Amino acid sequence: MEQFGTGAIILVLVGIWYLGSSINKVLEGSGELAEAEFTQFKRQQDIRIHKSRIKEHKQVDKFKDQPVYTDAEWQKIFAKDNDED
Repeated sequence: MEQFGTGAIILVLVGIWYLGSSINKVLEGSGELAEAEFTQFKRQQDIRIHKSRIKEHKQVDKFKDQPVYTDAEWQKIFAKDNDED
């Protein structure tokens, strides 16, 4: 250790500190980037869910005006169809 001067040791420590802070900044930046990507993915997923709900409501609206038959009425309808064959 005596062959290295105090200035060299200080430079090495400053270099290690600088490298560590650079790595820390990169990690913080990647975390922010991942958060932004997740937020964008979540937004797109919410839009897809909303569009599918609108589509389902449109399909349900098509059948709102259709008559609702009881079991006995269905049996009569099928009996008429079978009689015609």
